[in-house]
Amino acid sequence: MPPTRCSTYKEETMNLQYAREKTLFTILAVLAGIFWVGVTLATFGLVWLYVLFFFLFYLFAQSGFIAMLRGNAVEVTPDQFPDLHARHVRACEKLGIAERPTLYLQNSDGILNALATRFLGNDYVVLYSSIVDALQDDQDAIDFYIGHELGHVRLKHLTRGWLLLPVSWLPLIGAAYRRAQEYSCDLHGSAVCEREQSAVNAMSVLAAGHTRWKALARSQWLHQVRATGGFWMSFHELIADYPWLTKRMAHMLRARGAESVEAPSRNPFAYVLAFFIPRVGAGGGGAASILIVIAILGILAAVAIPAYQDYVKTAEAAKEQAALEEMMRQYGGEAEGEAGADGETGGEGWAEESYVEPEAGGETAPMPDMTSGNWDEVQAQLAASGVDADTQESARQQFFMLHVMPTLEDGDDINAVYSEFAAQHPLPAEIQ
Repeated sequence: MPPTRCSTYKEETMNLQYAREKTLFTILAVLAGIFWVGVTLATFGLVWLYVLFFFLFYLFAQSGFIAMLRGNAVEVTPDQFPDLHARHVRACEKLGIAERPTLYLQNSDGILNALATRFLGNDYVVLYSSIVDALQDDQDAIDFYIGHELGHVRLKHLTRGWLLLPVSWLPLIGAAYRRAQEYSCDLHGSAVCEREQSAVNAMSVLAAGHTRWKALARSQWLHQVRATGGFWMSFHELIADYPWLTKRMAHMLRARGAESVEAPSRNPFAYVLAFFIPRVGAGGGGAASILIVIAILGILAAVAIPAYQDYVKTAEAAKEQAALEEMMRQYGGEAEGEAGADGETGGEGWAEESYVEPEAGGETAPMPDMTSGNWDEVQAQLAASGVDADTQESARQQFFMLHVMPTLEDGDDINAVYSEFAAQHPLPAEIQ
């Protein structure tokens, strides 16, 4: 059924928006705008393909809910529950909503709630039957729930969600904006109620239940607001989508000019902890937010710990390399070679040349084959080549590097190991 036209009122006659809601929305909208522009440029517009997929998923999910309403709930019309329909019409007129949302009554199996939703440009308000039944002794209090949900429609909370979605998870500000929305909608519900007591009774049902709300001592319950300034109450409210119900009641009464209780300031340390908890929405609650943080920390640890271990191994390898180079210098690596016939310099510690000069002229001699791992063969080749002691030492260092270094364990003293190796593997020059 399409939305129905209803009369309007002059909007300036009533300020029904929580003072901080506009500011919070502006901040989130700017952040979301930066995100959308940045991700569009970074992905060359491909992000909108993902947005399309998300919209299709939403379309199927939301269509299922609307289909369930139309098939299982009861649409409120002038002929179907005319008393509720009359209240809905009056609420629209008071709030100046030109396009009246479709109203449904749904069996809720004891759940006390109401909701507003939107699908393909049409708005819907759903009253849960348990709320309507609980307020049979004060049916004017039902107006509070109708007005509250109409507040979401009037302030366009249902149409701005997609814009803010990328930043709605942000700690502190994401949940703060949702709480501000609830305060604003409470003001709408209160404005629709003719009597102050009806608005109080509407909230009392949420606190005390279907029947006990009638015996609720209003002043005593309001004084529970004073406990909300503690660390844990502050923390759990900061990460929640809804303010504490006692604070909502106090705020609503102050807006009506009635006697109320001033809420204490939140514990400042609670903000520090809440800063690390992302918002996951009303369905998840604070516990789910904390579980998400734990999961994120677990993932980060799974990535960071192996990376740190690799870093430590790399640092240790670099340390060993530096120690080896120092060792090479101690064992004659700094001896300067003389320029050969081809202009190269020999005997610089590391024997990087493919050929070395013999001591007494003649053709260059090839560096011994190090790949066999047999020192006796290397020793024999060095003796036959006639290279000087410095070059022989370089060859021994290379042999050590190739065949001994890979077998060392963390913490081994390279200098001590090389000293022992050198003693067990003498050079031809040393044997002579």
